[in-house]
This record gives sequence, structure tokens and C-alpha cells, in this order.
Amino acid sequence: VYACDEPLAVGGLSVIADLRHETTHAVLDLGRPDHGRERMFRRAHFWIWEAAAMWTEGLGDPPRAREGAERFARFRRRAAWGDVTPLDDLFALGQEGFLGRHYDQTATLFAWLWDLDGGALRPGLLALLVRVMDGRAEREDFPRLVGRSVADLETRFKASLGG
Repeated sequence: VYACDEPLAVGGLSVIADLRHETTHAVLDLGRPDHGRERMFRRAHFWIWEAAAMWTEGLGDPPRAREGAERFARFRRRAAWGDVTPLDDLFALGQEGFLGRHYDQTATLFAWLWDLDGGALRPGLLALLVRVMDGRAEREDFPRLVGRSVADLETRFKASLGG
């Protein structure tokens, strides 16, 4: 597990949050076959690989001091400016096209999806993560596994942001 111990920069992660993030990647890596690993980084839904790790960044934090609050605030500012990647485009990105701003959007989106409708989407999100980890993810896996259309969730997500 690699973590950065440099002084916290503006918008950066604390060492603890970075360790939680990178440890999550390491543990998830242990739970998947080596075959297909390289495909995971090039195929659709790479976002959920990062989303799972970003979600764990705040585990154990006091409720009002959750790690990632800066990420969520940064994304909300971008959303207010209209700088949001459409979900269909975000879901199609592999690691190479995944930029810094996508991390903020992904963290916000995943936290919202995880709690949406009382957590009803959690089994589908976890099934999607397994498909990604197996290197078999396809674009149509989100609506098939999560049971919701991307367009419907995009409308609801934007509404939750006030847009």
C-alpha cells in the first residue's frame, strides 16, 4: 500500500484517509483473480473501483468531520457552474481518461447512490464492482445490475444538487 505523507495540500487527503483509500484498493485486489486485472482499468465503470475506495476514506471519522467533505464541496461548486460530466460519459471512462475532477464527482455520486432509497441500490452497486474487478464490465451493466436507468438517476442526482 502506497500513501503520501507530504503536508496536506489544498484539497488533498490526510494520511489516514489516503491509507484507508489505498488499503481498500489492496484488499479488493486480493479478492479478485489476476486474470482480467488489466482490463479493469480500460473498461467501462472504472469509476466504481475508485468510488469504493473514496467511500472508505471517511470510515471511522466523527459524523460532522467526515473525510471527503472538501471533495463534496468542490464538486458542488463545479456543479453550480454546470461543470458536471454526464453519467453516461463518466461510466464509460477507463483509468486513462479519469481526471482529478472525476474523483470529486464520483465520490459525491457514490455517497448519494449508496444511501438512495434507503440503501436499495447497494446490492447492485456491489455486483457492478465485482464485474469491474473481474475485468468483464460493460456499459449496459449499470442499469442491468443496479436496476435503474442512468438517465433517471442523472435527473435525480442533479436535482439533489439543486440543479
